[in-house]
Amino acid sequence: MADSEILTVDPVEAIGHFRRKGLHVAFDWRDTDAAQHLRSFTVAKAMDVDILNEIRIAVQEVLKFGTTFEKFMDDLEPLLHRKGWWGKQEVIDPLTGERILAQLGSPYRLRTIFDVNLRTAYAHGQWQKIERMAEARRYLRYVGVLDERIHPDHRAWHGTVLKWDHPWWRTHFPLNGLRCRCTVQQLSEDDLEDFGYEVSAQAPDNGTREWVNRRTGKIQRVPNGIDPVWTHNVGLRDQGIESRTLIREKALDAPSAVRETIDTSLDGLIGAGQEARNQIENRIGSPAAPDIPDRFRREVRNRLQSERGAGKVSSNIGAGRGGGMTAKRVREAARDLPESWVRAGNRMPVNGILGSSWGFYRWSSSPDRPGELSVSRDAGNPLHEYTHHLQRAMPEVDALFHQFHRHRNFNETRVVVGGGPRELGRQDAYIRKYQGREYGTAQKPLEVLTMAIQQLFHPVWGKEHLTDMVRDDSEMLDLILGALLHYDP
Repeated sequence: MADSEILTVDPVEAIGHFRRKGLHVAFDWRDTDAAQHLRSFTVAKAMDVDILNEIRIAVQEVLKFGTTFEKFMDDLEPLLHRKGWWGKQEVIDPLTGERILAQLGSPYRLRTIFDVNLRTAYAHGQWQKIERMAEARRYLRYVGVLDERIHPDHRAWHGTVLKWDHPWWRTHFPLNGLRCRCTVQQLSEDDLEDFGYEVSAQAPDNGTREWVNRRTGKIQRVPNGIDPVWTHNVGLRDQGIESRTLIREKALDAPSAVRETIDTSLDGLIGAGQEARNQIENRIGSPAAPDIPDRFRREVRNRLQSERGAGKVSSNIGAGRGGGMTAKRVREAARDLPESWVRAGNRMPVNGILGSSWGFYRWSSSPDRPGELSVSRDAGNPLHEYTHHLQRAMPEVDALFHQFHRHRNFNETRVVVGGGPRELGRQDAYIRKYQGREYGTAQKPLEVLTMAIQQLFHPVWGKEHLTDMVRDDSEMLDLILGALLHYDP
C-alpha cells in the first residue's frame, strides 16, 4: 500500500521546471552553490557550453518521453566521444591554473547526471503540487526506502509528519543527497486518521556539522544527514521566478541595474520578450496589420539603442580579398545589435571578403584565426552573416537557440532545406524551413538565431516575415526580442 500513497507528479510539471533552468559552466561541483543549482543546469568539468547544452537536451528528452538510462547513454555517449568529452584527460583548473588528470564523461557520470536531474525535476514538481493542494492536505510525511542502502539519518526521519509549511521542510525536503531515494506523502486530516499516522511532536534534530568548501573557503553549517549541495528545498525556486516577474513588469522604466535581474533562462527570455512585444503592440498596433512592420522595427531599434547601445564593429575588421564594401555593410548592419554583443564579436578576428550571390560565413577552427564573411545584395544578409560570427564569439547565446530548436523538434522528420540533398534540417514550426537547417554529424542548428534576427529587422529576399512570425511563430519572436533586450555575453 505504501507505494500507492506516494505523491505523484505530472511529467509536464517536471519538464517545465527543467526547461526554466539556464546553463552554468563550472569546473568543480563545489564551484556551484545551492542557489545556482536551483536555477541552472550544470555538469562539473563540462566547460564547453555546446557540450553542456547537448547533455541538457538529452536529459530533457528523458523527461519528455520517459527514456530509459540505457537509451540515454546509447544516444549521448557517441556524441560526447565525437566532441572529445570522454574518459580521463589532462585539464587546467581555472581557479588554480593547475593541470590535473580529470574524469570527464563515463558511464558512472552519465548515470549520476541521469538520476540527479530526473529526481530533482520531479521533486520540484512535487512541491508545486503540494502548494496547490495545501488547503485540503496540510501535512507531509517523510518516506524513506527502508533497505540496506538508506542513510541512517534518513531511516530515522521515515514517518515524520509535519505541516507542509513547517521550516523543517525548507532543508529536509528530499532529495537530501546524491543517491537519496526518499520522497513524501501529502495527507489530509482524514488521511491521518485512515492510515493511523500522528503528527510529530517536533521536527527531528540531528544537529549540524561544519563544512568547509575548499574551493571557495566558505564555511557553512550543514544539517547532519544531508549532503552540502542538497541543503535546500528544490521546489522553492518558483518563488524567485515570481519575484523576477514583478520586476520585469517594470523593466521598461527601470534602471539598468534592475533590468539585469531578468531571468535569462530560455523560458525567462521568452517571457520577457512577450512582455516587450505586448508593450510595443499596445503603442502601435499588431505588426500583422498593414504597414505596421516598419513601425514595429523602428520601435525595437529605438529601444535597443536607448537601453542597450548600438553595436559598433571595430575598425580592424579586415577587408580581405576585395571585401571593403562587405565590411562597410556589416558595420552598418551591426548597429541593430546590442553593443555588448558586438563588443564580444570584436574580440574575435573576422575578414570581410568580396560579396557573393548568397552570402556566407566561413568558421575558423582556431579563435586566433579570422573567420571570413561575404554578403549578398539582400538587405538583411549582412546582419545574417555577421550573426554567424557572433555565434562563434557568444556560444552561450547560441546555445539557447539550439535548446529552443531541440525542444520543438524531437520527432520531426528531417527535410531538404536547400539546393541539395545534403542540406537537411527540420521545418517544424519555422516560418522558413531553412531556419531549421542542421550542419554536420552533430546536426547543429546554426540558422535558428541568424534567421530570427534577419526576419525581425528585414524582409528576406523581398518577402515580409515579421507578420508571419506574429501569427504563426510568436514564441520565436518573443525569444529573439528577449535575448536582444536582456542577454549579455
